[in-house]
Amino acid sequence: MIISENKDIIYHIDCLVCIPKEYEHHAKIYEYNFKYIYILETNYKETINFIDFVHKNEVKEIILIDYRLEYEMITDRLSDTTKISTILTFDLASLTNEYCITVHDAILNLYNNKKLSKIGVLDKNLYLLLKTRFEKVYHLFLDMPKVEKNETKQEGIAILSDSADAKHSYYNSLSAIKLIGERPNLANRIDLVKGFNKEFKIEPRDFETREDMLKASEIALYINFCNSDDTVFFTCMDLGVPCIVGNNTLFENNKTLKELLQVKSDDDINEIADKIKEVRKNKEAILKEYQEYRKQYTKKSKESIKNFLENFIKQENKKEYEKMLTIGIPVYNVESYVAKCIDSVLSFKHKDIEILIVNDGSTDNSEEVCLQYTNKYPDLIRYIKQENHGLGNVRNVILKNARGKYIASIDSDDVINKEFFEEAWESFEKDVDMVICDWLSIFSKEEKFPTPALDNTLQFESNYKKILYSTIMPSACNKIVKKELYETIGLSFIEGLKFEDLGTNPVILSQLETIKYIDKPYYEYTIRQNSIMRTKVEYHMIDVLKILEERMNQYVTKTYDKKEFMAYVFFWRVEESILNQLYDLDTEQRKNMINYMYNNIFSVLEQLYKDNEYVRTMIERVDEETKNYILERNKAILDKTLEKYLEEKIEKNSYKILTPALILYNYDNRV
Repeated sequence: MIISENKDIIYHIDCLVCIPKEYEHHAKIYEYNFKYIYILETNYKETINFIDFVHKNEVKEIILIDYRLEYEMITDRLSDTTKISTILTFDLASLTNEYCITVHDAILNLYNNKKLSKIGVLDKNLYLLLKTRFEKVYHLFLDMPKVEKNETKQEGIAILSDSADAKHSYYNSLSAIKLIGERPNLANRIDLVKGFNKEFKIEPRDFETREDMLKASEIALYINFCNSDDTVFFTCMDLGVPCIVGNNTLFENNKTLKELLQVKSDDDINEIADKIKEVRKNKEAILKEYQEYRKQYTKKSKESIKNFLENFIKQENKKEYEKMLTIGIPVYNVESYVAKCIDSVLSFKHKDIEILIVNDGSTDNSEEVCLQYTNKYPDLIRYIKQENHGLGNVRNVILKNARGKYIASIDSDDVINKEFFEEAWESFEKDVDMVICDWLSIFSKEEKFPTPALDNTLQFESNYKKILYSTIMPSACNKIVKKELYETIGLSFIEGLKFEDLGTNPVILSQLETIKYIDKPYYEYTIRQNSIMRTKVEYHMIDVLKILEERMNQYVTKTYDKKEFMAYVFFWRVEESILNQLYDLDTEQRKNMINYMYNNIFSVLEQLYKDNEYVRTMIERVDEETKNYILERNKAILDKTLEKYLEEKIEKNSYKILTPALILYNYDNRV
């Protein structure tokens, strides 16, 4: 993704490549190899914007391509907090150029001053030179997405060198084609080329673009003295157009292609002419050999990048999905609500969606309502009926059966605004990991309260953390998530427990890299008296937090501060949903619940109440009396004397209750 074109997205990424604006034509190559790209307008204002972006999004590593004067400011302001490296794109022969020497010296100066952690080099000869002088120098091979083979009629010989570059043997290639009495294929001829052709009576086939020329050609010539772009070769060969190259290191491990496609001299016209004839005779053998060479090169490319990066970017092959979006609706005894829910989804009309309804053993008339819609929209709605297994199981059934690249979940007693999907669609096409919106909590016709998914009252500069640590974070219903995130992590929803999404969505959120936040309450959440959120949680929350901790330890591989995560995701839930419950229990019930808590989540409690600076910061925000009570109580928790401590406090009616508002915002919402 080119980040500079998509700044409205929230990022949680490890590595970012910074490309000068004048290299923009190579952006897709870097995007393919490194995933996230920032195209930098090299001026003061845009450089400051880039630095702010890296700070705000806590990017772990940035890679600067070649050198620009603005890099001095970037390294000065970021090198203490961010790993910074560089990739050199020029070759050893370019050091005869005064500008390239200046760039070379500037980069080495940054490295020697410890502003750069390492140097990547594309040219092998330059790599070998630098490797003798510096420790952290890496030879990189940049791969590119495979181009679909060309099926159009191919004739003529294309020249791909740059006629304006003295290091490219453009005119030697023209002369060689003339020598064998054939017509060259040329694109965008400059006046100098036109004059050369007229002088030597060369009549080319002209094409408006290089791409059109290449697709129509039988053979391509890319014979340069130095400074060759290997991606040109791969594009030709992928299209099924054999590409003759100059004397470079591209085929050092493939003797066959070296003999068939490489000339020994860049300026020997006779050799080039003979090579064209040889390639024409051996075209099938060349293309067959290339297929294996391409696989090996891709493997070598990934290995070189893996060795270079602090955090390896694993590029997965893109999966094909039947639909762009699956909208899942779990149904259980909601005959009075489900029609309104389905209607809200049907208001969004798009050919690339499906609605998946799972009836979890309803005993009322919910099935009749669902079947009416299924029969009316058989190409849009799929219906699954099963015995009652609970909401966690239903969400897993939706995950397993979804045909969409993205999955949205709508509880059957709620409704969704069609504009959520309409606004989200552009993000689907950008391959964003998750789209999230605010929700509207509905208690009655008169009581409706919008709740933001991105909590700006939390003290973070990073918007990602404001979403990750928001109190409504676990809900599946205001989010649209890539299906492959679940598949890649190997994650499913907890079954058999309430709050099944709390044990799953924090793991998903901690691993994703891109979020599109829509700050509108598109999800309308109806709060019924008998809903899960209105009932006491007791043992259920202990079970879920135990599973969540296990999953964080098992699945979370991205760099994150676990203490911070525990503080914001676990702390208020332990207080609100476990500890606050203890005061209303009788002696025997309280004893049993405390024992259950110790047996299942004592490791969680230790991470919260033993030397957690983030929890300590929250506690410092409350009044002195409450703070002292919490510190005493926390000591009792860690000493496993909580039962006795609470008995004394309850008997004297001197206990304190912490609410989420008090913990997170220093605001007692009971007052």
